[in-house]
Amino acid sequence: MIDWDSEWSKAHERSPLKVTRDNEGRWREFWSMDADYYLEEVRSEAGFYGSVVDRLCRENWLRKDDRVLDIGCGPGTLSIPLSEKARSVTALDEAEGMLNTLRGEIGARGIENIVTHRSSWMEAGYEDDFDLVLASLSPAIRSGRDMLAMERASRDRCCLITACPSEWMTVRNELWEKVVGSFTPSDAHSIRYPMNVLLDRKRAPELFQVRARTVVGHPSSEVVEHYLRYFGIFTTVDEERARTIEEHVMSRSKDGFFERRGEKCLYLLCWRKG
Repeated sequence: MIDWDSEWSKAHERSPLKVTRDNEGRWREFWSMDADYYLEEVRSEAGFYGSVVDRLCRENWLRKDDRVLDIGCGPGTLSIPLSEKARSVTALDEAEGMLNTLRGEIGARGIENIVTHRSSWMEAGYEDDFDLVLASLSPAIRSGRDMLAMERASRDRCCLITACPSEWMTVRNELWEKVVGSFTPSDAHSIRYPMNVLLDRKRAPELFQVRARTVVGHPSSEVVEHYLRYFGIFTTVDEERARTIEEHVMSRSKDGFFERRGEKCLYLLCWRKG
């Protein structure tokens, strides 16, 4: 019999992107410093994320009177569209920069039913406080223990959103080979781990998929700065590496603008509290 908790842990240990004691602070700093960059991407893909929330409503996993917890909310990727369909949203994140950016959006849009909370997930201490507890592409949820903590915070329903395999990270992977070295992807974020963890715990999860073609663009200089910050998590970005990043981005830009097109795909893994 496969121990899916153990296999999931091993997959994270194999990942070149894993959070370690050495880089944990750099990861947190990156998310804070990159908040406005990610907000621009979220704005470009607002229709896609709106369709994710609509799917949750259509399948009756999100209801209009729900109090929702969004774990690892970022700049409001899902918190904002969730706020349009639910009674209230608590947006949780460790990165103050992300929360500051989200607060700016809340103020600009006149949203009154989103509350922000800066905390790590395991220190948040929620218990039976929400109707729906949701985590989307969140590094905070990477084990069966984390999923049980989601259940403790929920009165009823949980949803873990992960990425389907796609070509969306192609540029990052190309740059990794040039800047860091050989890139061996891990399947740490494969849906099979949380799915089987839930089945082992006698839950009855439902799995949905949302796909769309999306286009995201930035001035090339902003993309260069984004990747300088990103690769600084994993290596020292000296002049040579910085030049490599700039040349790679500029070679894929036109008139000083970098555009990324492709299919975006998310899995929505939903289950009721055990």
